[in-house]
Order: sequence, then C-alpha cells, then structure tokens
Amino acid sequence: MFVLRRTAFAAILALGVTTGSALAQQTGIVVNGQPLTMQQAVAYGIQLAPGRYWYDPVSGFWGIEGRGYVDQAQPFMQIGGPLRRNASNGNTGVLVNGREIVHAELAQLQAVCGVVPPGQYWLNHELLAGPIGGPAACDASGRSNDTSGASDYNRPSDPDDPCHNPRFWEDKMQCMAMGYSYPD
Repeated sequence: MFVLRRTAFAAILALGVTTGSALAQQTGIVVNGQPLTMQQAVAYGIQLAPGRYWYDPVSGFWGIEGRGYVDQAQPFMQIGGPLRRNASNGNTGVLVNGREIVHAELAQLQAVCGVVPPGQYWLNHELLAGPIGGPAACDASGRSNDTSGASDYNRPSDPDDPCHNPRFWEDKMQCMAMGYSYPD
C-alpha cells in the first residue's frame, strides 16, 4: 500500500503536478473551450456547477454550451477562449457579438427591438444594440428606448409598418423597396 502511494506521488511529480497547484485548481468548468481556474472562479465570484459554458465578455451574457443565454454576469471578465459562432448552436442567421443566437433569443430581441433581419449585430453590457459598425439602434433591456439620441428608433411604432419602427432598419432604400414610406 505504501509503495503504491509513493509510486502515484512520484508519477504526479513526474508529470509536473504538485498537490497544491494544478490538482487543487481544477473547477470542472470550461468557458468558451478553456478550463476555468480556481483563481479565476474566486476572483470573479463564479459559482457554477462543473460543465461547459459560453460567455460573451462584451455583453456579459452567458449560457450552457449548445443553448441560448441563461443570464447576464459582469462584462469584461478575463476568462475562457474567444466566443465561438456556434457556442449556442443557433441557426437564425443573427449573430450577436459573433455568436449565432437561438430562436428563443431572437424572439425576445424582436419583441423589444422590432424586426431583426439576419446579419451581424453588437450588444453591449448596458443592453444597447446595433448593427456591426453602426450606432445603437435599440435598447434591448426594454427600458424607455431613449438612449440619449443614439438613434431615432424611439419613435412610436406602427406594427403594420416596420419602417416606422426602424430599430434595425437603418437603410431607407430597404424600407422603400418593401413598399413602405420611410419617416422623416
């Protein structure tokens, strides 16, 4: 028995693992394909069950790998690898901060922001959203949609005319091609 313990301890040392470091540091949590260390978990107050998760450091949204978001945590945590397009197995054609969102997320976004056509969008930790390279076009939090003049999306909407609820409709020609007038 003593020989077996000594051999196991020698094998651990030979692999470069000491009892106080790597073995004690394993959390069983993987974020964006990278293991979360105990130091990171403690530093950020992360208390999750062991498993695989995705995390969007820009918005703070996180979820179980292969699914939509669960909640919003603090943004800008230095954990995990890069957020992958397929992190939640979305198939909507709508990418938010590089992650293709699932249908339930798209429905929630459209309930607050109006029509969201396939494309690439940004979403920050304050839940302001817009097309990549463009200004804020929606307050996805459902607050007043008055974001200090970031866009004109806060006008009253006409549910039959998506161009009177422009939010993600920044292109006047697109609205006109659909047969709608574009509000001035």
